[in-house]
Amino acid sequence: MTMRIHGVVLAALLAAASRILIAGGRWLHGTGVLFGVTYGVIIRRSRMCFATAFYGNAYFMRGILLGPLIASVASYVPLKTGVVAAPHVVAFGIHVFSAPSSSAS
Repeated sequence: MTMRIHGVVLAALLAAASRILIAGGRWLHGTGVLFGVTYGVIIRRSRMCFATAFYGNAYFMRGILLGPLIASVASYVPLKTGVVAAPHVVAFGIHVFSAPSSSAS
């Protein structure tokens, strides 16, 4: 019974955080919290086993491959239509440490 109460309290806190973010003008972050939590609950409740998908269950494999496909399209469309601004991406890798210094001597 206490685990159920913990779930209800956590859900209420996440809903409140999402509402605060949306009310504060950060609707993208607020809806991101809602969609992320919803996705996590669906994956947990569906009992989708990644190991089973990779070793013979085609039904699970289709579900695992369909998820990133939908997420890719759902993020590409708002970026290309201008609803969401593209994030500023900074390249980071080994070249950052091995690049020659740009200071002039």
